[in-house]
Amino acid sequence: MSTLKWSGLLLVILVAGAALLWWPLPGNPEATNRPTPDTADTPGGTPRTEEGDAQYRELAEQQERAARALQYQLGEPEFRGPIDERPDFVSPMEWRVLQRVAAGKPDSDRELTRLVNRIRFAKLREYWDTLKGSNHVDKRHAIARQLLHDIPRRVDQREMDTSQAQQLQQQLLADLIPDPEKRRQRAAEEAERIGVTFDMQASQG
Repeated sequence: MSTLKWSGLLLVILVAGAALLWWPLPGNPEATNRPTPDTADTPGGTPRTEEGDAQYRELAEQQERAARALQYQLGEPEFRGPIDERPDFVSPMEWRVLQRVAAGKPDSDRELTRLVNRIRFAKLREYWDTLKGSNHVDKRHAIARQLLHDIPRRVDQREMDTSQAQQLQQQLLADLIPDPEKRRQRAAEEAERIGVTFDMQASQG
């Protein structure tokens, strides 16, 4: 799998995760033997240590492993209950960031599950984007079907509004269904799943 482009959500996690390389979660065994902040690159120009460079290389490798694991999520349902272990498609750095964000919410277990599902959706969407125009038609269509299945949940969680969701539905269906009439019919069905009435006549125009 090629390296994923970073959506807004994933970029936030990447930046936060880079900071966590220097300031790990309290009590985490990884908190020991870390280079102190004054050994990192700073506006003053203080160079990173060799250990810090190795950590960044490991971070990149972890992201690649998580990206490769994403393909095994095709056809799998979203998480519903508490998540006790890090899913393979979530890198260790991402997992630490998600745990920290969820810990600040009243129902941290529920929030962690929502965040894991959200990052899965974001990564699948990025993956689908990277495959546009490629010869990997079967894989691209499998991802498109997964995204269509998961879109209503993202709307329910208020992570997408209905206009954004419907726009993505139409993009995915344009990839999946070449026949215009069949595509319009399917678009109406998908719109109903997010509580929207699809205008068949307008779509014909």
